[in-house]
Amino acid sequence: MSGYCGTSILTRRTARKLKKQLKEAEECITRLLQQLQLENESLDQHQSSAGSRPEAEAAHVDCEVAEMEGDVQALERKLFLEEIALNVTDERCDFLDKNHRLLQNNESGLHRQSSMCHASLEELKLKQEACQFSQFQKANPLEDWIVCSLPNIFFNDLQL
Repeated sequence: MSGYCGTSILTRRTARKLKKQLKEAEECITRLLQQLQLENESLDQHQSSAGSRPEAEAAHVDCEVAEMEGDVQALERKLFLEEIALNVTDERCDFLDKNHRLLQNNESGLHRQSSMCHASLEELKLKQEACQFSQFQKANPLEDWIVCSLPNIFFNDLQL
């Protein structure tokens, strides 16, 4: 039973860790999106201020934008997978908690049933002893019994 509790605690820790990683990934995606927006605004300003720009600068800016978009897509995929892992972990925690509660209920029910069976067994033992004594009395009626007295024993000679 303690294994279930330990597993439940372990999956809860894993869930907390995944939630933390999910939050960090969301923050990173937000920062990258803001950075991408700033780069796009900077690019738009640069394009509007300079009608024609050198090809090397344009290629560099396009490369940075493409790289940032790739990073954002990779982080979004990672975020999606972590959300799935978090959901699975939460469902596993719920499943283990539910089964742990069922086991505890079954344990208390079995304990109650065991107590009732023990009481019933004690009652049956008393009935068996009563039946055996009744059979003994039938086989040996009281009228046939002889009453003897114990001899008088004195302990005056003993010194303590």
